[in-house]
Amino acid sequence: MKKITSFLFAFLFTGFTYSQTVQTLSMFTDIDAYNNSIYVSTLGLGVIKSTNAGDNWYTASLGIEGKDIRSLAISPSDPNELVATVWNNCCPVGGFLAVFKSTNGGNNWIQANSGLSGSLGPIAYDPSNANVIYVAGYFGAFYKTTNGGTTWASISGIGWDVNSLYVQSDGSVWAGGQGGLRKSTNGGLNWQTISGIPSGNIIEIMGSSTDLNFILVNKENDIFKSTNAGTNWTQVGQNIGSGNILGFGSNLNTFFIGNKKGVYKTSDGGNSWSVVDTNSVLLAHQGSASNNNLYIVSGGGIFSINNVTTNIGEPESIIPIKLSLSQNYPNPFNPSTSIEFKINSPSNVKINIYDINGQLICNLVNEELSTGVYTTNWDGTDSHGNKISSGTYFYRVEAGNSFDVKKMILLK
Repeated sequence: MKKITSFLFAFLFTGFTYSQTVQTLSMFTDIDAYNNSIYVSTLGLGVIKSTNAGDNWYTASLGIEGKDIRSLAISPSDPNELVATVWNNCCPVGGFLAVFKSTNGGNNWIQANSGLSGSLGPIAYDPSNANVIYVAGYFGAFYKTTNGGTTWASISGIGWDVNSLYVQSDGSVWAGGQGGLRKSTNGGLNWQTISGIPSGNIIEIMGSSTDLNFILVNKENDIFKSTNAGTNWTQVGQNIGSGNILGFGSNLNTFFIGNKKGVYKTSDGGNSWSVVDTNSVLLAHQGSASNNNLYIVSGGGIFSINNVTTNIGEPESIIPIKLSLSQNYPNPFNPSTSIEFKINSPSNVKINIYDINGQLICNLVNEELSTGVYTTNWDGTDSHGNKISSGTYFYRVEAGNSFDVKKMILLK
């Protein structure tokens, strides 16, 4: 049942579409950081949290245990206050449950759902007013609260699926999705259609906290940059295959892109690129900057790039946070699948398989391992060697005080 092989080369890279990112590529769906507090949303595990810049992690999910978290956001005024869009993980697609809010660092979550309807995903605070939050989703669903989530009011003017929200410090709201890119400068009362970008689905929007005119947009893996608040656009990143915007330093010529090849950095606004990492990161797809560090979630785990705003022009390296766990391959699988993981220091490693009800199926690994990359195989049997039925299962890797969990599907 168990076979472990140590590797000295990169994680397996796989292609994807955006709609698959949170379903099959990674257990991690979103990340947000404030000082040393980091929150990561997951599929099936609620929210996990670190208060010491990633050295230790624990669950912060009382009230949303076992749910799929599609998006989360930390209050701009309090690292212990955050909101999240929560879905049921009942089926391959799942179903939107509610917006939940925590005011004690994720120790407890309560619904903040009055006035909301439809299926919702991206959620964002107004950085200048912690009582103002926006949430959007499918079929033009778009809402705003001015009282911290107690009640919500519908916003009109967006008639398509919204994939990405970005709110600037002056209160300007950017919305991207199937219908392109729009901007509101009056809290969502009126919307301006942004031109200058080829038609297509807007996946991600990111701006600068120091220059309100600086905007980056990911349009179906093409990156566009504006330095005049969206009036004109320049395509950047195409020579590296484009990808997902991870973040940038105080020098606005410097930012990062993660794609299926790795993570890349530009220090001249996108004209030329250098490789940061191609070994550890499997299609980095979200990033959040705090304390001069950039924290990244990807199919390979949770990572950090340190001193991104202070050491401009110097080489960076991606540091895996404790352990990295790849998605099993193949997935779905029959009759067997491989699980690859990386540990950064000698640790006692355990890998357990659980069914959808949390019952232990079997233990694959329980031994002391040295630093390195490993793979283990599961043949779809329980601890007694009996073949188990088709269904959804979870594999959990523990290394010291760290853990990671991912979902897999057995088909027969």
